[in-house]
Amino acid sequence: MALPGDTFGDRHSGLLEALRGIADPQARLSWVIDQSGRRGGVDPVVRSESNEIKGCASRLWLDAAFERGRCRFRSDSESAILKAITGLLCELYDGLSPHEVMVGEPGFLERTGLLDSLTENRRRSLGKVRAAMRAFAAERVDRVDGVDRDAIA
Repeated sequence: MALPGDTFGDRHSGLLEALRGIADPQARLSWVIDQSGRRGGVDPVVRSESNEIKGCASRLWLDAAFERGRCRFRSDSESAILKAITGLLCELYDGLSPHEVMVGEPGFLERTGLLDSLTENRRRSLGKVRAAMRAFAAERVDRVDGVDRDAIA
């Protein structure tokens, strides 16, 4: 599933609408996992040691890049549920400006009950992924097209 829209707000609204259309919590989680399978294979580069999110019960990786003033994200995990939900997070934030990545919060996780269906360890793992995305974006918020604003002034 490619999330519709060019802004965080548009993408988040579309995701929230799709998930709210599935009343049964188990069916909702199954849909999320099914979407993960439709994304295709993951580049082995994602599973590098430098991309691993430490302190998670299941191995989890987040690959972040900065291209033309936009944040790019890819993820993978040994856990099907974490792979699926972090994949949705990557789709939600991929290609957005650092500012949008920093301020846009993934409320769909709570509003649709997805967080409630996860163990505490998996909720913590998602929190670590979100924190890593936010930190990556914060380091780049003062850049325009990959150039420091201070260098332009």
